Amino acid sequence: MNLNNLPVTIVLRSRQMLDGEESRLEQRMPGTLSATERGWQLRYREPSGEGGETCLTVAEGEAALERSGPMGMQMHFQTGAVHPARCQTPYGMLELSAATEYLGDSLSAAGGRILIRYQLSAQGQPLGRFALQLHVQAAEREEE
Repeated sequence: MNLNNLPVTIVLRSRQMLDGEESRLEQRMPGTLSATERGWQLRYREPSGEGGETCLTVAEGEAALERSGPMGMQMHFQTGAVHPARCQTPYGMLELSAATEYLGDSLSAAGGRILIRYQLSAQGQPLGRFALQLHVQAAEREEE
């Protein structure tokens, strides 16, 4: 069985805590799931109109997120670790640090879940706490 570019449906739930205010977002979108040497790679485009593609690679207790387009982003997650991150803004590139509180996944060729909880800081100042939860399932095939 070829484990590359498997069509999947993704339900993305995000939560942000900024300045004591909580916001939540839920999006459903198509994507692809591919096996890598060490884990899984998930690709999708968010329907919010931001353009660009998001690629999330999960392997052996680590995850890397890269989003292209006008709101590009590069982040690396590992439970208990702090990694540099970058976010494209209308004013230029913003250098950040991401402190991962929790990273867990249960991905397989049949789908699964990814959960990431993290804090973002800029120049040592906390910006907020974030949580991403992705539910991945095989895409339903359209009947002809």
